Amino acid sequence: SASSLTSTESDILSGNIVAENSEGKNKSYTLARDYYVIKNGVSDPYYKASDLLLTNGQLRLINNDSDSDYDVIIIEEYTLHYLTGAFSDDEELTIVDTEDNRKTVVLENLTVTDAFGKAQPTRKVAKDSIIKLYSTPDGENCRIILYNEPIDGELASYSDTEVEIDGVSYPLSYGVDIGTSLKLGDFVKAFVDEAGEIIWIGRDTETVDEEWVVAFSQAFDIGQGLSADVRFRLYTQNAQWAEYSVSDKVIVDGVNMDKSKFASVLKGAVGQNIYDKELFRFKLNADGEIRVIDTIVQADAEKNDGITFSKLDTKITEGMFARDSSSFWNQHIML
Repeated sequence: SASSLTSTESDILSGNIVAENSEGKNKSYTLARDYYVIKNGVSDPYYKASDLLLTNGQLRLINNDSDSDYDVIIIEEYTLHYLTGAFSDDEELTIVDTEDNRKTVVLENLTVTDAFGKAQPTRKVAKDSIIKLYSTPDGENCRIILYNEPIDGELASYSDTEVEIDGVSYPLSYGVDIGTSLKLGDFVKAFVDEAGEIIWIGRDTETVDEEWVVAFSQAFDIGQGLSADVRFRLYTQNAQWAEYSVSDKVIVDGVNMDKSKFASVLKGAVGQNIYDKELFRFKLNADGEIRVIDTIVQADAEKNDGITFSKLDTKITEGMFARDSSSFWNQHIML
């Protein structure tokens, strides 16, 4: 597989393919003098050494005459796409990626699996998914490996080889470069392949407002049903009353959870003056929904935060929140 290849161009030019074996050691495979290459189903007499340095896909080496040299290299190369759209009918599937590349495939020629080879319905190939796409030039054999369960959270640290998201470290797959596109503290979304390596990482565009808003929560409301809305009535630092819905995914005191999980947390917190009759601060997403909440609870996930809300542990028992002529007393302050 591409993730195990450790070859360099000079290795290939000297007639060797080098890959890491199951014990983590490099093993060299000697190529026959007149080996030939089949790439994505087609013989390729014009291959270059760099074509054998895959970032996505796999090489298969075949020894036709039982000597120690390999005569045939079969390349299955995949291209990586972050989908901005996917449209299908009874016959075809069309995908569009972030580079505005479009690809249409005939459904009867298409196989869709997850990272571990389990068949997936075509309808799961959708916007905001990552896919690896394999296709023969004639389009008669197409395969999609689907990654649609992202990891999201705060970027705590990163290097050229790994990142830390919400306290968990993940190695970066070959070719993944954070560069200057992200910074520490950004809320990110990442996709991990079958080897446990991040194949794509980017800023979580659901969190677009960098500014915290401080507010006093008068009340929250949890609707009924499986897709219940969660809403807060808040008095904000701008001396305005406002109502906000919570986004489908929310980060509460550093912990990622979906809206239904947060609704359960709220039900268990009734009367504790954590989410109502209390100060907290929040951030909104692009749809004007609450995406991040920081309450008076100092959770484990916040232990490295430089600023958060906490209960006063001094002799002072109250603080005051004021804006223009409006003010109210509060038992907690932001430290």
